[in-house]
Amino acid sequence: YTPAKVTAAPELVTAYAVSPAVSMDIPEAYDEYPPQDKRPFMNMDTAPVCPACGVPMILHSEKRLLFKPKEEYICQNAPSCPETMPLE
Repeated sequence: YTPAKVTAAPELVTAYAVSPAVSMDIPEAYDEYPPQDKRPFMNMDTAPVCPACGVPMILHSEKRLLFKPKEEYICQNAPSCPETMPLE
């Protein structure tokens, strides 16, 4: 079995050359939004402050084998500062 040779209609070929289906122009609407921070660490603006030291706390995740990981905020000065806060 040999398939028949398929040729495109000339009007379709010229129409595609004039107006492609995908435009490569960047719309001006993208300028309205600031770029997002997609780095893999938390936003330090929302971290609570350590009541003892006054520095922002960091999110600590303790991995467990069969259970959900335990997540809590710990002081940046740990282990010398024992302050922790549960993840809310």
